[in-house]
Amino acid sequence: MAQSIIAGAKILISPHGDRPDTYRHWEAIGLDALPIANIDRSLYAPLLSDDMMNVNDTTTMPHSRIREQRERAFGMRKSLSHTFILSFAPLHMPQLWRSQNRNGRPSPALTALLAASALFPLTAWVRAGVRAGQVHSRGGLLAGIPSRSLRMGGPLMGVSSSEASAMQGSTRYQPCALTRPTPRRPDEPRIAVAITTSRRPLLFRRAMLSFRTRCLDCLSRVDEWFAVDDGSTPEELAEMQAAVPGLTWISKPIVARGHPCSLNALLNAVRSFDYVVFLEDDFFFVKDEDFVAKALAVLESDTTIGQVVFNARYALTTTSTETGELVGGKEIRDRSAGKVTHIVHEYAGPAGSPTWEAFFQRPGNGGKVANVHWPHFSLHSGMWRMDAMRANGAFQSESGFEFAYGLRWMEKGFRTAFLPDVYSVHLGKPVNGAIRNEDLDGMYQGYGLKHSVNATVSAYDLNGAIR
Repeated sequence: MAQSIIAGAKILISPHGDRPDTYRHWEAIGLDALPIANIDRSLYAPLLSDDMMNVNDTTTMPHSRIREQRERAFGMRKSLSHTFILSFAPLHMPQLWRSQNRNGRPSPALTALLAASALFPLTAWVRAGVRAGQVHSRGGLLAGIPSRSLRMGGPLMGVSSSEASAMQGSTRYQPCALTRPTPRRPDEPRIAVAITTSRRPLLFRRAMLSFRTRCLDCLSRVDEWFAVDDGSTPEELAEMQAAVPGLTWISKPIVARGHPCSLNALLNAVRSFDYVVFLEDDFFFVKDEDFVAKALAVLESDTTIGQVVFNARYALTTTSTETGELVGGKEIRDRSAGKVTHIVHEYAGPAGSPTWEAFFQRPGNGGKVANVHWPHFSLHSGMWRMDAMRANGAFQSESGFEFAYGLRWMEKGFRTAFLPDVYSVHLGKPVNGAIRNEDLDGMYQGYGLKHSVNATVSAYDLNGAIR
């Protein structure tokens, strides 16, 4: 509906929101409308040139000037009514602004990434009858790029046609066993499952199939299933798509490698949902549970809890070290049932800090293992409350981005809770030095997995991306 209205307009007033970037800018340009925005021209001029008009509160805007600029910007391009544009660039704008130089002008890295990001949506223009030559590049950094490079599946920045096709847009596959058997009731929350993966088809298959099997209420409660790929080859991507049909795949440009960009793409894709079950591709589920119902009950019982992690106390294994020795957090009990329903995490400060040392001096904590050095919020498998995620903002492409996101999470007043058991084991690189490698290998073998401590390469190392 919104795109149809924009497609019928020549000019679109497009003010900034809580940040300079907004989908309206990009949709307007893709649909032949001139966006007029009250943002700093230096942020967009190197990329868009005359395709956007910038004003401030004191600007006088004669109609003749608007007409002249629109003719300069769009006079060369034939009408593309009923066009739909999928814009990637807005996902990454918040962290990109951080790379500006002191003089306020975008850095070369920012300009290059914006240009590359903008090209991918342009390849995804869909309209019956659009032919090579109907789309022309114009001013800014898009000038000089042949129109044939903007066709669906055409060559793009040295990327082959098959690679470009695999990376564009959200590709849907025929729903299979992930289809919800009954429609959602109007009073039910909208729930999605989303997984991030990168070049590890075997781990992806284990994670998705084990969760689908062990989650006893997912098929009856989940509305849609998503996957975000980060840099897999076309062959690896095809293998994952064949292993788990029914997923909506979210693709990224090759210039946006790394986990923060994957997470931001995921957040954008699921922004209309109320809750999201988040998975990473290196967890293997070993116990059955009504994960959705159990996590939802916790989230709805306390609005300060924005995340429920499925494994208790950030545990990664079912070894005796973690199932019997992990301490920390406040257990919440259902008095009528006489059992623990969840555990609210406790953050004791960075490892080695006085508050962290004081934690292990409490009665019963000495000589135990605890993850109280980690703040509230983790990328371990669990359920997110989407209004909390929106309030906390985008993930930043910086060293220690997950830890930093957790610190912001606490500053916003949000907390993390756990289900009171360990339901999955981590198949990625070991992160807890307290567990012996032989114990980890014994755990894997006990679950019938042909896996060992040294079998998995870190996704960060595979992509050479920031941790």
